[in-house]
Amino acid sequence: MWNSKADHREDATQFQRNRVYRQGMGPKAEKQPTPGGSYRIVSPVLALFEEDGCHVARTIPAGAFVYVDKVGSRSEALTDVTWEGKGVMIFIKELRSFAEPA
Repeated sequence: MWNSKADHREDATQFQRNRVYRQGMGPKAEKQPTPGGSYRIVSPVLALFEEDGCHVARTIPAGAFVYVDKVGSRSEALTDVTWEGKGVMIFIKELRSFAEPA
């Protein structure tokens, strides 16, 4: 049982950390290389499109082909890809999980 709001927040924070580590995203997670080249999306993925100077999240459908321009060019989490002639950003984890080399 919680004694105070601070105890509750501490327990909730620890739960979130454990959840992230179990999903393989924590600091001890093994980094998998994502080579450049073409990939076929096997399950819809979230991508960031630039429109009027703002980033807008949209879905790239299953069956689409993307070309990885620069691996990890924006950060460790995002990579630049080309889809249907448009430059978009995809989360590297989603690319590894929901795409296969073409």
